[in-house]
Amino acid sequence: GEWPWQNRRLWRPRVWSRWADPVSALDALDAWNLALFARWNLAPSDPFWLVHLARMASAWLPGLALGWLCLVMVFGPMRWRRLVVQAAVAMGVVWLLVRGIHLQWPSPRPFVLGLGHAWIDHRPTAGFPSHHAAIAMAFGLLCLIASPSRWIGLLCLATGLLIAWSRVALGVHFPRDVLAGGLLSLLVVSLVLWLTPQAQRRQAAAASGGPVERE
Repeated sequence: GEWPWQNRRLWRPRVWSRWADPVSALDALDAWNLALFARWNLAPSDPFWLVHLARMASAWLPGLALGWLCLVMVFGPMRWRRLVVQAAVAMGVVWLLVRGIHLQWPSPRPFVLGLGHAWIDHRPTAGFPSHHAAIAMAFGLLCLIASPSRWIGLLCLATGLLIAWSRVALGVHFPRDVLAGGLLSLLVVSLVLWLTPQAQRRQAAAASGGPVERE
């Protein structure tokens, strides 16, 4: 029952020396990624309802989320429309960034390497980071932070997490792919939410004829 910092072995130089070596650190991260994938990816012995859930989450939830955003944009009040615009910007930027990473540093998917069990057919395209996970988490995180309704924000976040989970569960991505997509979406969402108030203040100042603040 000791805390990590009370473990004397962790403070020995040889324990941390492998993390000082970039090659050893990458090997350790790869081992962690493969071990987590082995636990996360659904196996034929797992309950089949989990496979159905993962397939539905991967195939249907992205379209339902986009459909909800379109309905809110058409019929929702102004504060909800502003949320849709922010979400669309964040999701678009994330898509472009992931696309650029795929083109510059292509990384194989698990089934290309003969690892795990793929429950859906997928082209052997680049997998790092995950497009599905990055866009879904951008949707979920932005709605969680900026939604006028806390419960709807939590539901959007749960939708993003379920989509991200399904990609590894179905064997078309490694855990590192979805985690990197989530981290990228967090950075983009933070940037979008930081820039939006500044743009609104400048627009209001320009409309009123006052001086435009520059930060």
